[in-house]
Amino acid sequence: MARREYKGAAATTTITSGISNSSTSLTLASATNWPTGSFSFVIDPGLAGEEKILATSRTGTTVTIATRGYDNTAAASHTSGAVVYPVPTAIDFDEANALVNIPTTKGDILAATGAGVMTRTAVGTDGYVLTASSSATNGVTWAATASSLPSQTSNSGKYLTTNGTSASWGTIDLTVYATVTTENNNTIMNIMGAY
Repeated sequence: MARREYKGAAATTTITSGISNSSTSLTLASATNWPTGSFSFVIDPGLAGEEKILATSRTGTTVTIATRGYDNTAAASHTSGAVVYPVPTAIDFDEANALVNIPTTKGDILAATGAGVMTRTAVGTDGYVLTASSSATNGVTWAATASSLPSQTSNSGKYLTTNGTSASWGTIDLTVYATVTTENNNTIMNIMGAY
């Protein structure tokens, strides 16, 4: 389902002309704080002809309608001056409730199998990492790390190096050469290093 839009403090208003039970648009007397995207609203609340409607959009005071008789109500005709205001519907609460109940186990995550469709991905094996996988239904899978660091035991002071395929510990072999000479009563010390 397409995302529905909500806005706070949407004003209760009326429609400026009557609509039939199959009209696909209506005009509001005022649209203060009304959503502009897809949203639901009620018309003639509390009356025998109360109807909920799913709107596609709103431009100015004109509302374009997607679904009449929404949220288990029946499409009906409404006269000019009928009261209208935005409302949430059962599906708004049911979708959120369903989503939070998909995970069943500690460590579960949600992943999409398509637009607006979430599924449970069970927690992976300890030490595994979440990896993108085009062959997995939800696009991800748990996998062992592609490579691991060599053991750190007994390798204090060494540096990590790689040959482009695997990692290993290396040491720096540094030889220091020093010469001391005296010239014109000055002592000169030359120090050079090579590794």
